[in-house]
Amino acid sequence: MPRSPVDEANVVKDGAAEVLRLTDGHDFYVPSAFTAAEVTYSRVPQVLTDGKSGWETLTVPFDVTSVTKDGAEIHHFRSDDDRDKDFWIDELAGIKDDEALFSYAQEVKANVPYIVAFPGDKWGAERSFKDKTVVFHGSNAHFETGARSVASTDTYVMRGSMTKKNLTDAYTMNAAGDAFLLDGQDEVAPFRAYFTMKQATTTSPRMLRIVTNGTSTGIDAVKSGCEKVAVYSLSGMKMGVATLVDGRPEGLRLSPGVYIVKGRKWVVR
Repeated sequence: MPRSPVDEANVVKDGAAEVLRLTDGHDFYVPSAFTAAEVTYSRVPQVLTDGKSGWETLTVPFDVTSVTKDGAEIHHFRSDDDRDKDFWIDELAGIKDDEALFSYAQEVKANVPYIVAFPGDKWGAERSFKDKTVVFHGSNAHFETGARSVASTDTYVMRGSMTKKNLTDAYTMNAAGDAFLLDGQDEVAPFRAYFTMKQATTTSPRMLRIVTNGTSTGIDAVKSGCEKVAVYSLSGMKMGVATLVDGRPEGLRLSPGVYIVKGRKWVVR
């Protein structure tokens, strides 16, 4: 039976479980193969993104069919053109020098390591994940003993772990959530991921900076159509706060003229 928080739901009988509930911070073991009709993994984000950093790592042992935030269904961004999504999940695309390159994940698969970012208050309290419980849901999931969570490049391996591990010479996520740091000894929590080198050398970088979709450390804008932005006159006077919709400030009545929005000139005719 898997080790996770004591819960009447976590009962495996004759190789099957009706409901399996996994909770962040608790190890998950599979001593013998079984199938669960319903499975969930819950986490309260410890790091929130401000658009410049705030990534966490994620790996789960089942294919995710849906995600909820305090019970309401949410969705992740899958492209630069996405709007009105709630959070980010990226997958490893490669390693270049001292950069770990990630791209939009289209889905969340079993035993694949990812990085994930949840918004803080930058885009408004209604979009913040502060003190919110995020639950990843799956169904008809099969669990095998000895399943490994890996994503490889020519020189590095990104590894996921369902249990707490004490590591040696591994790259683990830093506190800011914008890079993986090479430490002599470190610890990784359950349902997290880290990097190891296939062959360490004296020239191996001490840090792998996170670059997502071509942008260092990640997230320029929420791309959700509701970012709040300050609007200034050319003389620097603040005119008020507008809502950025598809790159256009709306919701603020302005006289015709030229204004500054996020460091760029905006013409109102």
